[in-house]
Amino acid sequence: MFNSTASQQHYEMALTPEEFKRIFAKMMPGVHEARSDYCLQIQTATLHLRIQLIPQPPRRIALLTLPVTRVELYFDNDSVSERLAFMQRFSHYFQRGGG
Repeated sequence: MFNSTASQQHYEMALTPEEFKRIFAKMMPGVHEARSDYCLQIQTATLHLRIQLIPQPPRRIALLTLPVTRVELYFDNDSVSERLAFMQRFSHYFQRGGG
């Protein structure tokens, strides 16, 4: 699902920015700083990352309406192995059911 080696990555996710921030806080407790309602900054000893959350129009499928948020990840000053480890954890936390 995720391209784990690119320094910039973009995804459309079926959640609101608030849902994203709530899940992300469980994934990385205490290490992110909200720059605004739609921007998070993460800096650890080995990872420098900015996350931009861009609300999109909801997706409608018959009577079902899903929220959509474009999630942009911008990595800086990190190794490919650190990025891969982060993306594996990110994928695990944001995995949704389906087949």
